[in-house]
Amino acid sequence: MEKRIRFLIFGAVQGVGFRPFVFRLANELQIAGSVRNDGFGVEIEAQADFETLRIFKERLIAEKPPLAVIARLEETEIPLKNNAIADEHQADRTELSPQILGQKSIVKDKIFSKMKRLKWFLLLFIFGVFIFSLSEIISYLMNPNSYMLGSEAMIAHGDFRYKSAETFIFFYSALIAISLFAAIILFSRKKTIKNSAIVIANNAKQSAIFTIDETQNSEAITTHLPPDTAICAECLAEMRDFKNRRFRHPFISCTNCGPRYTIARELPYDRAATAMSDFPMCAACLFEYENPLDRRFHAQPIACNECGSRVVLLDANRVERARDFDAIKGAADAILQGKIVAIKALGGFQLCANARNYAALKLLRDRKSRPAKPFAILCADLAAARTIAEISEAEAEFLTAPSRAITLLKKGANYDLSHLVAPEIDRVGIMLPSAPIQFILMEILQSCRNEAGSGAQIDAIVATSANLAESPIARSAAELFAELGGVFDCVLDHDREVINAADDSVLQVAEIQEIGNIETAAKFQPIIIRRARGFAPQAIALPAKLAEPTLAVGAQQKCAIAIGFSDQAVLSPHIGDLFSVSAQEYFERAIAAFKRLYRFEPARVVADAHPQYASTRWALARGLPTARVWHHHAHALAVMAEFQLKAPVLAIAWDGAGYGADGAIWGGEILIANYDNFERVGHLRDFALIGGENAIKNPEKIAAGLLYELQISSPILTENFAKMIANKINSPRTTSMGRLFDAIAYLSGILESYGFDGQSGLMIEKYADPNELDSYHFAVENGVVDYAGIVRGVLRDRKLNVDRAKIAAKFLNTLTEIAAFFAEKYNLPIVLCGGVFQNKTLAIKVISCLTAMKKQVYLSRKLPPNDGAIAIGQLAFLIGR
Repeated sequence: MEKRIRFLIFGAVQGVGFRPFVFRLANELQIAGSVRNDGFGVEIEAQADFETLRIFKERLIAEKPPLAVIARLEETEIPLKNNAIADEHQADRTELSPQILGQKSIVKDKIFSKMKRLKWFLLLFIFGVFIFSLSEIISYLMNPNSYMLGSEAMIAHGDFRYKSAETFIFFYSALIAISLFAAIILFSRKKTIKNSAIVIANNAKQSAIFTIDETQNSEAITTHLPPDTAICAECLAEMRDFKNRRFRHPFISCTNCGPRYTIARELPYDRAATAMSDFPMCAACLFEYENPLDRRFHAQPIACNECGSRVVLLDANRVERARDFDAIKGAADAILQGKIVAIKALGGFQLCANARNYAALKLLRDRKSRPAKPFAILCADLAAARTIAEISEAEAEFLTAPSRAITLLKKGANYDLSHLVAPEIDRVGIMLPSAPIQFILMEILQSCRNEAGSGAQIDAIVATSANLAESPIARSAAELFAELGGVFDCVLDHDREVINAADDSVLQVAEIQEIGNIETAAKFQPIIIRRARGFAPQAIALPAKLAEPTLAVGAQQKCAIAIGFSDQAVLSPHIGDLFSVSAQEYFERAIAAFKRLYRFEPARVVADAHPQYASTRWALARGLPTARVWHHHAHALAVMAEFQLKAPVLAIAWDGAGYGADGAIWGGEILIANYDNFERVGHLRDFALIGGENAIKNPEKIAAGLLYELQISSPILTENFAKMIANKINSPRTTSMGRLFDAIAYLSGILESYGFDGQSGLMIEKYADPNELDSYHFAVENGVVDYAGIVRGVLRDRKLNVDRAKIAAKFLNTLTEIAAFFAEKYNLPIVLCGGVFQNKTLAIKVISCLTAMKKQVYLSRKLPPNDGAIAIGQLAFLIGR
């Protein structure tokens, strides 16, 4: 029995080749109907027998395109369209059939595509041969004696010898015939393709009719925009094929790869609503773009060397030095010579230099005022990455995934990059090329020798974001020269606009024997540190529906915003710390971009409880109903929302700082969390933070505050510091676990001075002895965790010259025991949240310990444990309100 079903598919299903996939599947199964984009996602009408429709639905989910994400699929039975109506429908489609069948054809003829590029050259050549041959024959007929041809004479004429007049006439007549035949073939080729399309169209009429309809614009946009992804294997092969018309095309892409978010102006995701609207397609690209059977059907960034963006090399004075491939080669030459090159990638500019050139990296650090924070490394390929880092199979999967995130890896035994890449730590952040321009650059560099004459190939370069501290990444040459002029020596730019900036994502992989929160018992846990290009924007399903459209503005540091509608939330890429004017402008641009993309107008706003956060002040100034959420409650709610957990849960919320309900700076919290409230059942003993927020950059001051609290005398606890604490002068109280890390790293001799955020955790990880099982003493009274035994134990070990590796390991073991103490006390599912759980070693220890206790443990996989997830937690707070 026939049925007609309307399928509504929600999720990331636009710009990923979903409609042509549906078209091919429906025709294979002989299903009648149509498919189209809409504001919510994709709408399909399918008419066939029950069993065929069941198979169709199953295969829609199982065989979807690689970049598609189906968040929800709804189906409704609608009235059948009988044969008469179907015929009428087909008649209505006759005028649209060129669009449905590729507008010019449904058959891709590669021979014609290649010949068309040489069309006029071939025509001129054929015409020349025809005229020359005809003139020779006419000349001979008018004066045959002048040619002196004969079987015995064998007189040379031009480049040929002729035995007889008959041979002469035959040769030139054959040339005339061949030239005429070639001209006929050339001009009839397009007609042949059109005729093929008509044959296929006629065949389609004899079977089920399934069409691809025009995109429908709607008031509300709830579809999900896919993130930018790395070039796919097929495009990469084409780019490397010198016979292919996209050979060395630095912007090659298809529906399975390339930019999405960074070039989108609005949704639905169509070319006219992207940065590609500035680049009209050539005939060959249009042919592919309009062909439902081509993998570039409606691939919005489609272009080629004839119609795409152009690459230029500019010097430090903005003077153009080269274009196209020569520009990329010029950039490679500059890196080879030890220069700093700003390169426009998918989400903005990167500053690049030879990773083995100490002088170049010293210059980059000095110019960028970045003394210690590690640089990210772009390696040519996985083989090159393996020569400088230890890479497990799980880590290799993330390195080569379409997201192409920077992955933090342990330095290998043969690590030979400059000391200035990642000073003092045992980790290095590596990414593989994602954009075609990066592949081309690295292939050129690999073919060169470095300037030091060591014979090593240039297979690794620094590729760090083009920005100053606390400022967003530069999107355009104008921003680059205005903010970073003097930092770089030349610029590899192009004219495709970066509409929405996106920094590189950063993650690490924690390999764990068994994780209690993963149903399939996965053996690794990705820990996202910065969620941006390749991951965002990303939709997160909320456990329940929001009452009205809501904007969440996140926190002050590692800020990301989120919009919520119904039971869906969409989290923005990483925005950053909101301490500078430029960062706050970037924050406002991100909000404007999300409102524009999703035609989203919030009915209310939700923000952090801290009254001085720039994001909170912005929210309060909007004049909309504004909810405020305690910082660590939002941390817990973000994990609860990601895993759709039922309340209550036990949240171990350890981070650097967050505004507490008592007005203090929290950060070492144990909470019993519900969606609408929480109970603080434990926390770290508080201590004075000498100098307030400025103390974060001075571990000596943090350690002095701890020593004062424990009444331990030390040269670092100066009389001035003691007076500040006693008189409560710029010495707020804190329970921060992050600051305890800083103090222990300093007191143990592991860290002497501050270089960058999270440095103490990385240094403790570097030194921690994996074989050390001992720990320090701690006490818990009325939920307050007393660190006195930890601090005194560290000082004692230091005095006894105990190896720093043992001190670091004992500290991490102690924190694991603290987590286990509260897990044992409260029989609840446990969520781990806060920036401290970016520490891979600690995360592994805690998860392994609690899992062994048969506890359900949850650590975010899609979201960062740090403040980058706060906006999702803020939305979750409003569920059901």
